[in-house]
Amino acid sequence: MRADLAAAFFDCRDTTELTRRITAGDAPAPTAMRGTGSTREPIWALEACRQFITRRHDIAERESSVESVADLI
Repeated sequence: MRADLAAAFFDCRDTTELTRRITAGDAPAPTAMRGTGSTREPIWALEACRQFITRRHDIAERESSVESVADLI
């Protein structure tokens, strides 16, 4: 997701607040950069954001929340 969506996901008013929270360790750093040259922009993987929240708030992952590909077939 782009920075504006990541800011909303972490309940930040704007991307400036998201940057402050990343520096403070309250939000994860971008997982990759998209684009080339001056058009590069940071992006966050949704799963990485979910894992950050799980670790940050010490939430135990439930086995039932993880889907198995074999169950879908």
